[in-house]
Amino acid sequence: MQAPAVGGINLWDLLPVHIRHDVLSRMSLVVAIKLALTSTRSYALYKDHCASRVNRQLSKFGMPVPETLDMMQAHKAVLSGSVAVLIVEGGLFIPGDLDIFVPKGTMEEIHKFVVGSTQYTQTGQGTSQWSEPTAGSLTGYDSSHETGIVDVRIYAHQDSRKIINVIETSLDISTSAVMLFHTTFVMSFVTWNAIVSAYPLTTSKGEGLLNSYQQEEKPRVKTCLDKYKTRGFTIADSCESWKPGHLCGTHGYCGRTIRKISDPTTMRICFTEWSNKDADVIDRGMEWRLACRNDCRDSDKYRPSSGWVCTSSGIRVDRTVAPVAPPAGTTLL
Repeated sequence: MQAPAVGGINLWDLLPVHIRHDVLSRMSLVVAIKLALTSTRSYALYKDHCASRVNRQLSKFGMPVPETLDMMQAHKAVLSGSVAVLIVEGGLFIPGDLDIFVPKGTMEEIHKFVVGSTQYTQTGQGTSQWSEPTAGSLTGYDSSHETGIVDVRIYAHQDSRKIINVIETSLDISTSAVMLFHTTFVMSFVTWNAIVSAYPLTTSKGEGLLNSYQQEEKPRVKTCLDKYKTRGFTIADSCESWKPGHLCGTHGYCGRTIRKISDPTTMRICFTEWSNKDADVIDRGMEWRLACRNDCRDSDKYRPSSGWVCTSSGIRVDRTVAPVAPPAGTTLL
């Protein structure tokens, strides 16, 4: 998103500030960009509104705003999950919890911040939203390699009983797990100074691609998908229904396309500075490709392909399609 040209007044600028904020609060940030670019005043108001969305959600969960943003900057932590979707899209729903993603090796430092600077206390470790229960696990849960998550700690507010999940990623880049989420409309995150959405246009329309090669989703994933369907989101196996005849593997919203955080498709809004070039997106060189279970133009046939996320340092997490077992009685040479 580019800043508007200097100069110019329009009717939108003449409305009282509180009314303009109220109007913006009912809009997706993706759509509101059109108003922001009408004048420098509108652009400045838009930036303030973006910051207010982040601050409001932190406040609703009883988090001290300046201190939390400072912690996120120091440890390269991000907000994601339903709160990030709400910040990007506006008042669609009330999030059930706040998810803070932290890089590998920083869990203890974040724990100290949460119990020392807020009214939250730890109530559990491991949550079925992010990991599957397995017998013998010390926490009762075991994070799958394909989720990019190694640990989850649950905290409850002493008064409101609101819930915070602190989620440690398997890589030292906290955003790596976001690009392994089940659908593209939850592939958004918030850093200490930026709002980032990997698939902004389709998310603003309530549409998303499934990030899976499975023919049948696990119960945990089905529950998550059903939750977002009740919130008005629709899920597709390919972008062919949105962009018929698109160039597969090149179009930004195609599941077979290799994407990058710094590419033109990604929305990056810096809410602390005038220029969006100052947005801290954690790892500008991080790339990913979605896992798919169908070809874009032949969605009736199961033709799975692997997905992955790779940091700029070359460390990656793969969602690899398992080899198909040969029919019974087949002789392997």
